[in-house]
Amino acid sequence: MLGLGNSICLSGAPAEFLPSGISDLEMWLKYETGITTSGSNVTAWADQTGNEHGLVQNTESEQPTLVGSAVRFDGSDTDMNIDTDISINANQDFTLITLIATQGSDPSNASIWGSNANNIFRFNDNQTFRTKIGGAGSSDFAEGSATIALTTYYTIMLIRSGSTEGNLKVYVGDANTNTTNGGVSWDDAETHTDADAFALNTVMGLSNRSQRLQADIKEMLVYTKALDLNERQDIIDYHNAIVAG
Repeated sequence: MLGLGNSICLSGAPAEFLPSGISDLEMWLKYETGITTSGSNVTAWADQTGNEHGLVQNTESEQPTLVGSAVRFDGSDTDMNIDTDISINANQDFTLITLIATQGSDPSNASIWGSNANNIFRFNDNQTFRTKIGGAGSSDFAEGSATIALTTYYTIMLIRSGSTEGNLKVYVGDANTNTTNGGVSWDDAETHTDADAFALNTVMGLSNRSQRLQADIKEMLVYTKALDLNERQDIIDYHNAIVAG
């Protein structure tokens, strides 16, 4: 039963594969697991890796709600903070993953992963994503003719791999095909040095209240490496099974 300070752990996620089977898992906000509620409001979502990168929101008016098996952000004033920042160097390989369904209106200038007042990864609209590390400059990724359909779940991955040309890639529900930013690398697109670091410390919101996303989230993952094709496909298959129920 949900209630004040209750932590829920529900069954239903597929057992054949788990994200923890892939090395270098830094953060795992697991489907239907470790969610603490006050009434229908979500006050915390525990990280399953033991790295204490769970989400918290102590301000009642800014808390998302639990709707079925999803954490729902209202697009107005709800967001959550990462309890212990995730520090990543700009020249470090990483993978950010969200199982997300936008709700209500097309996403526009809306952050998924943030660092202080900067959007590390956001929707520009329902066909374009943007990355940014503070300062001037950004890197856009066109989804092409495909459109992010409302109320439909997608596994969205932002991957930085120093071993590939155009070292930032975005995958949307497809392990093989990445969106393009014309081969512009993270380092070329941003005004920083390779040694610059950023700290992921918020999801679904920034200090600018206009940059909020109305969406449901079932799972979030961070790896401190670039996932390969087989690993990406394992995650997508796992998420597809979650959505199928």
